[in-house]
Amino acid sequence: MLGYIKYGISEGMSREIQTADRMGIEIVNADKLRYYMECKERQTEAKAWDYAKACSCNFCIGSRLHSCTGYDCREPYNKAFEYAMKHSNLL
Repeated sequence: MLGYIKYGISEGMSREIQTADRMGIEIVNADKLRYYMECKERQTEAKAWDYAKACSCNFCIGSRLHSCTGYDCREPYNKAFEYAMKHSNLL
């Protein structure tokens, strides 16, 4: 059961919480859950940026030619970031 406590707990909400408690249903504060999910997303993005910094050359055409001189690193960097976000469970 998700509970939003931002504006307080109404009398009806209180009864629902008591009923859920008696039935053994776990109550999750939705505001804390949203905060947790946002923190988790920021952590995933930070790991993806770190991966992109370390591995962008693997996504670069110039690295296959043994010379990156003259190549723009933004595209390989973005590809590496997208790959890391898509495969975040591997990071």
